Amino acid sequence: MTATLDRTLPASCPARDGPAAPRRPGVLLALRDPAARTGLAGRLSGHGFDVWTAGTGADALGLYAEQSGVLDVLVVDAGLRDLPGPAFLRRLRSHFPAAPCVFLTDPAGRPPDLTAEAVVVPTDTDPGELAARLWEVVAGEGVEVP
Repeated sequence: MTATLDRTLPASCPARDGPAAPRRPGVLLALRDPAARTGLAGRLSGHGFDVWTAGTGADALGLYAEQSGVLDVLVVDAGLRDLPGPAFLRRLRSHFPAAPCVFLTDPAGRPPDLTAEAVVVPTDTDPGELAARLWEVVAGEGVEVP
């Protein structure tokens, strides 16, 4: 049995006039703490992002591989247990060399083993400030900023 997808609109669906609305930038948020992940996802969504979430580095890499066409930036807990910051970045770069990645780290400072190419933001950064930083990253990647 073969399945097909009918891409035609039913007669009851009026055609859209004008250009399609620009899409919201996509953020993949990988945090180990479920409450922090849910809370930050909601805040980033409120700042204009579509947010996908993952609780492990492996899940984040798998999700990015599946959704890279709509994900514009990754926000990753540098302390993920399965793939801490440097290991995550190496694995990400081996498959997606140009994927923009922001690491959330201990407020004490940048871990010495994260390369200069990684954007590092302290975990206690206000979500509004983080969103502003993400907009800067996204704008630098050529995604239209509303």
